[in-house]
Amino acid sequence: MSNYKIIKMVENGLVIIVLFVIIIILASPIGKIVDSFKLASVKESTREIFRESRNFYMNLNIFEEVGLPLKIVFDENAANGYVLYSRDQVFNPVDNTVLKFNGKLPTEGFIEINENEEPSAIKLKFGKFLCSKVNTDAEVECSIDEE
Repeated sequence: MSNYKIIKMVENGLVIIVLFVIIIILASPIGKIVDSFKLASVKESTREIFRESRNFYMNLNIFEEVGLPLKIVFDENAANGYVLYSRDQVFNPVDNTVLKFNGKLPTEGFIEINENEEPSAIKLKFGKFLCSKVNTDAEVECSIDEE
């Protein structure tokens, strides 16, 4: 093997090592940027589902009176992705009205609409994030699920 080929192989190896080091250095900031985008996304999903839960309650009341508190318990194994409870009893809408939501439903948590028809979103789980919104005027609070 000629010296030229050996030098070329060493140069190529060094380039690969330098690129690998740069990737390792940039991995953490890129991961933080991705996480911040995910956090913004789940906050917006929480706001959206919070708004839609009130519309959903109003739509349910068109066909029959729904007792309050109404709880929408999210369960990824349920048929629609959630189970309804009216006054702590399982509630099945007459018209099969479903919660319409643009985006992915949370896999856990619940929304409760109290006697004042004010919703509260409690520990909605989107991946590794848990988000809550206690009332219309409150901001969405999110944290990382430690489980």
